[in-house]
Amino acid sequence: MQFDIGNDPESRISVAAREGSEAGNLTIETKNLTVKDGGLISISAVPLTQNGFPETDVGESELGVAGKLTINAESLTLDNGQLVAATGKNPTNNKEAATIDINVPGVIILDNNSLILASAIGDANGGNIDISGGVLVALPLTNDEKGSDIFANAQQGDGGKINITLQGLFNMKVLEDTSAFRDSDGNIIESIAFDNNISEIAVLSLRGGQSGTVTRDITGSAQDPENLPTSLVDPSALIVANCPRSGKVAVDELGEFIVTGRGGLPPSPLDPINQQSVLVDWI
Repeated sequence: MQFDIGNDPESRISVAAREGSEAGNLTIETKNLTVKDGGLISISAVPLTQNGFPETDVGESELGVAGKLTINAESLTLDNGQLVAATGKNPTNNKEAATIDINVPGVIILDNNSLILASAIGDANGGNIDISGGVLVALPLTNDEKGSDIFANAQQGDGGKINITLQGLFNMKVLEDTSAFRDSDGNIIESIAFDNNISEIAVLSLRGGQSGTVTRDITGSAQDPENLPTSLVDPSALIVANCPRSGKVAVDELGEFIVTGRGGLPPSPLDPINQQSVLVDWI
């Protein structure tokens, strides 16, 4: 089964709480999940803006506690799509608020200004995002268009937690401070970093609390190309700097480069095919 959400700005699946109540939990299980064209899946205990971020100018009576959003799928594609959990209060029972749990053994693609957000406003602490499975790729790799983001920020409380356990993580940058969230006048606006052309991960307190934690456990051999070693072999030991000596002994010391082609073909691509040639299977 493929589950698509999008094609309409109002396409959304949400669990919402109002007037200080507690939002419940939402679990989606499907083979392939696609959220596109402004589609939204959310667990929210505060009002959300059109781009999925929580409203910051909200009265105390409207702040509630968000629940948990769980995604279980073989593949996940966000193409200008959003997964959001937003809370306005810390839970009183030591539970984690505004949690997103993503379990995808295949490929996770974030493209075209997509967002995974576990956010908190007021004094609440940032949410928690757990991503496990196969490979996560943020597109475009060239950063010539708007990037996609994974945020677990807080307005005044402490930043949240992001735990990533994958075989490969590509084209995501971890933000260490709030500079990417500041406008030209120094004002902090969370959506500013979302609108740039870099794909980012952040667990920050935007106004005075402690930063959260990002844990990355990349268990497979796949690595971000930016982190691959630049020199695998020292070529100086493989190249002869001077010309060989004359004589048979010197020639015998030289190596050989042999190209073995498919039997029956002419030795040169410019030569005609001989009618008597036969095709020989690859060995």
